[in-house]
Amino acid sequence: MSDCVVIAGGGTGGHLYPAIAIAQELQRENRHIQVHFVGTPMGLEVHIVPKAGYPLHLISVGQLNKSVGIVTRIRTLLLMPLSIFSCIRLLVKVKPKFVLGVGGYASGPFVMMAGLFGIPSALWEPNAYPGLANRILKFFVKYIFVVFPESGKYFGGRKVIPVGLPVRAKIKYVPRTELIGRKFRVLIFGGSQGARAINKIVGEAITRDRSWYSDIEFVHQVGKFDMEWASSVYSGIGGNVKYFQFLDDMEERYAWCDLVVCRGGISTISELAAAQRAGIIIPLPSAADNHQQKNAETLVNANAAQMILQKDFNADTFKKMILDYKNHPEKLVSIETNVKRFYKPGAAEEIARLILKDVP
Repeated sequence: MSDCVVIAGGGTGGHLYPAIAIAQELQRENRHIQVHFVGTPMGLEVHIVPKAGYPLHLISVGQLNKSVGIVTRIRTLLLMPLSIFSCIRLLVKVKPKFVLGVGGYASGPFVMMAGLFGIPSALWEPNAYPGLANRILKFFVKYIFVVFPESGKYFGGRKVIPVGLPVRAKIKYVPRTELIGRKFRVLIFGGSQGARAINKIVGEAITRDRSWYSDIEFVHQVGKFDMEWASSVYSGIGGNVKYFQFLDDMEERYAWCDLVVCRGGISTISELAAAQRAGIIIPLPSAADNHQQKNAETLVNANAAQMILQKDFNADTFKKMILDYKNHPEKLVSIETNVKRFYKPGAAEEIARLILKDVP
């Protein structure tokens, strides 16, 4: 039987795509390694992981963070014995030689149980300020892979290894074509699940006045919850606006666009750096420990992106920012030059090599 590595976590593309990049590198380094994923039924892993060709095991885990109500927290606590039992059963069934937690609801209990069972484990922490779960899990793991070196101070010790963020191999720099003779291209997405606040403001700006974007094209990922809304709002708008529930060809979309309007998740920021595209970042206000704003501020301080807080984002500011970049393409060039410095190639390879050292 082949040796097995389990990657636990998911929920959003920000957790999953780096995890898949690591899985691919593990199998490139050692073709005999099996990689299994552990997630929850409510996360995007149920769609993304099987499509990537990896076995997926589901466990029931609830939410305990500050963004949920007391009823949800109580339900999560009541589910905990079942979650622990599910983790133990999977550990016995799959017999992993190594477990990597990448964040998301399934990561915590599975990594903790693996540590208690004496299975070598590691965490991948993408944010400048680690969440509570990973600050607890540091006691159960051998390695802690971090994106931002400054986040290491919250863990301490020799476990911390700065590696950067694993970016999907397909995401790479493609030079923008000359603006002369074509329309300005804007890619809009609020993460893998969409962002209603961004959607509504963009929709208002586009439908309220159509004259300002006759020479601009928009591709808008709205997420599964706003598809009906988008169908109604963008009906009759014409070919300048295309909307989608989900974009699974992001490498082509980055190559196509001149400007990106997005949230501030670390996976998105790292892909902006790898693709060398200018971004207008609207941090999610409810993100745990305000990590999206802290991530974005790191780029803003290096003139590698523009940030606007959601409370200041409206149809007028959206229109003004888009036209500013369209009319001043030198700003795009400046940001593209600066943002590429945040891309650290080889992160997945380094993580895979360290994991494989612990696989007999």
